[in-house]
Amino acid sequence: MKKLFFTVLTALFLGGTVCAQVITTLPNQQSTETQQKGKTCKKNPGYQPGMGLGPAIIPNQNMGLGPVNPAASNFYFAGNFIIVEGMPFFYDCMAGTIIPIATDQGIYSQIARDYEDNGYGGTEVYVKMRAFTIPNPNANLGEYPHQLVISYLNGMQPFRACDPAKTLCREWKTSLIGSHKGNVILFMGNDFSFKYIVETEGKTLTLNGSWYMTGVEEISFFFTEEFKYMGHSATINPNTMTLFLPTPTGTLIFDSGK
Repeated sequence: MKKLFFTVLTALFLGGTVCAQVITTLPNQQSTETQQKGKTCKKNPGYQPGMGLGPAIIPNQNMGLGPVNPAASNFYFAGNFIIVEGMPFFYDCMAGTIIPIATDQGIYSQIARDYEDNGYGGTEVYVKMRAFTIPNPNANLGEYPHQLVISYLNGMQPFRACDPAKTLCREWKTSLIGSHKGNVILFMGNDFSFKYIVETEGKTLTLNGSWYMTGVEEISFFFTEEFKYMGHSATINPNTMTLFLPTPTGTLIFDSGK
């Protein structure tokens, strides 16, 4: 029954279009501290209610260098939100899937009150928000493995249909540049996992990790192990669906082929 309910909701959000799912686990790493003006302060301060800012985004130069703690970051999500019979659901346009929301953490209780007070009860609204993912304790085998903890919401707007042609979870391809010849294939899953397959000189290298949006057209990749030759931050042109990934030898330009 719950799986059918999710299918109906997906049809409401986007005509039933869902990307394939690859389940991975993002390792944990404690946030570090740094000395600043004689004081000890955390690089990624925790969310302070009422400020509306949420945890700081990890600087790009620190990304991709091994495991990170997703709760120390505050990522960008945009899509459609609805509360049905007391249950919240969020359809992320870029991931192309429904992501459950943690109702006992973050600022969800305030969002639920605003949703009802503004007369949106039972209808879909478009939202932009900052949030991070945590394991979904209610997920059974085959169900979505994460849930969102929302720390900042940038208002509610009338429903806006997501464009299924512009979701990021798909296969991206490009050719290597410089002295090495070969190809790179990037698979992005709707559970925010990714896999790079680098084929060069008769050898194949596979890299794994997680991806998140850090801005409207900005993506960051978190590798499960250090790999300095592949970029960790990318930009996306949503009009042409082209992904630009800087590397030490130049920028790789990925085409989704769709």
